[in-house]
Amino acid sequence: MPGNNRSQIIEKGSNYIILDAYNANPSSMKAAIENFAALQRPKKVMILGDMMELGEESVKEHHDLGRLIAKYDFDKVIFCGIHIIPALDNNSEGIHFETREMLMNYLKKKTFENTTFLIKGSRSMGLEESVEYL
Repeated sequence: MPGNNRSQIIEKGSNYIILDAYNANPSSMKAAIENFAALQRPKKVMILGDMMELGEESVKEHHDLGRLIAKYDFDKVIFCGIHIIPALDNNSEGIHFETREMLMNYLKKKTFENTTFLIKGSRSMGLEESVEYL
């Protein structure tokens, strides 16, 4: 797919996709989630991947990410990766996949229409691949 995965807007059928799969750190995740929450769109789904290279702060930062997400009423939150697991502490309704392959298998079986997506995660997660199935 062309582009650099930095805050691309993609319209695919009736779906609207914000692809920001180039990097993910606590401040960029917070900004992306808050901006997504402020969008006036009918059905909103987030696909979020690990924030890499956080070292010993990883568990705390992913947990804090989960607390932030829980403040909002998204239609669905899909988590991908092993570092992001602490975010589920506050998001029991979230869906979690340990690997990108598991996530792609899930998305292949789903049909989304009139949905706005935020796809965000560290570059190494390869979440841009999910656009193919939305």
